[in-house]
Amino acid sequence: MFDKRAKFNLEPKLIDVIVDGLADEGNKIRPIELQVVGSQLQEEKPPIKTLDRFQKKFGINPQEAKEKLIKKFLEQVIVDCGKKNEETTMQILFALTNDNLTRASRTQTELLERIEQFTKQNLLSTSNHKLDKAAKNQLDFTEKKNLICQN
Repeated sequence: MFDKRAKFNLEPKLIDVIVDGLADEGNKIRPIELQVVGSQLQEEKPPIKTLDRFQKKFGINPQEAKEKLIKKFLEQVIVDCGKKNEETTMQILFALTNDNLTRASRTQTELLERIEQFTKQNLLSTSNHKLDKAAKNQLDFTEKKNLICQN
């Protein structure tokens, strides 16, 4: 799961729990979720490498632990984008979801259209020109964070 190149070796029991928490109904794991969970475990001070520390920090339910780690990651993305871009960043993250509030696959063009739609519905207070520029900048940033892929 995490190789020697990453220099982040996890206890085998922890790997099993993480895999259980990440697997969907078809036993498939989304690579971005694996990356986010792994990076969040590595970001902890000290990094979490054992099942015992993992369960003490996040509880015994691996699905809930995954959700906590992903939420923490997204909160950090918002902070990294800066206070003045918080609203735009939130709208981009919201635009990455579907009507069921689960992850949706969208192109950069689709995201910009969706954000523009939010603006027209008066969900954003930013002017269209400022929003367009800010949204494009934030999309570039979220792309660098591997939240989205280029068209």
